[in-house]
Amino acid sequence: MTQIPTDQEINRALAELMGYSLHKTAGNYYVVEDKGGSPATYYYGTADIAWSKAPDYCNNPAASLEVQAAAIAKDAELYVTRLFEVVRGELSALYTDLEAADMLTATPRERAMAAWMTLKTDTASGSA
Repeated sequence: MTQIPTDQEINRALAELMGYSLHKTAGNYYVVEDKGGSPATYYYGTADIAWSKAPDYCNNPAASLEVQAAAIAKDAELYVTRLFEVVRGELSALYTDLEAADMLTATPRERAMAAWMTLKTDTASGSA
């Protein structure tokens, strides 16, 4: 049985895929810099706490749409397939109107999970 990742695991993996990075300062503090390398304002005692300050793709609708857009730009067909799999719990080559509606009302976590599954692939062919 496949273990379902936690929100924190998905958020961290997506943050890394979206260009965020963790740095340890000389004072043994941690900071997550955004994809533009913006200087950090806040420093945290552990890496986990620092990563928790990255975007919350699993719960924030705007953040989930950001990673959805990145996944669609990478491979739209794979993203739709992954989203269908996450929302409906199955794979299908054809979608009914009702199934398509389910994908349109996906939760931020479902969009984030499908985006993570898409963005972590090495190629547009869908291989991990």
